[in-house]
Amino acid sequence: MFIPDISQWSVPPGCYATIYTPNPANFPARPGFGYCNWWVREQHLNHPDITEGNYPRSSIPQAGEAVWLDPDVQGASSDGHWAQLVAISPGGYWLLISEMNFSWRGGGFGRVDYRYIHTGPGILFVEA
Repeated sequence: MFIPDISQWSVPPGCYATIYTPNPANFPARPGFGYCNWWVREQHLNHPDITEGNYPRSSIPQAGEAVWLDPDVQGASSDGHWAQLVAISPGGYWLLISEMNFSWRGGGFGRVDYRYIHTGPGILFVEA
């Protein structure tokens, strides 16, 4: 899932290059389908308030955690952005995330894409 020469806008290989639209009927009824926080909450059904609650945050990534990107950091909007941490590269710098409502390569509202981000200022990991 990691390519040899990663940059922030490298397209992940294989199935991670796919952008898709989940069918909301396949997920628990929950308001907000299409937004970035909806996707993250669906990945943490035991913690449905993970994007709003007071959970511990860290700068050290662990696969499976929710990811908060501060406003205007690594492609986030001026409101910030939520994503799901899928995998961590050897060395821990590059991260593969899945996200919804991120307009890149045909993604956007109600669509899920995968991309790389890297650890650094403005990136926090939420432990549920």
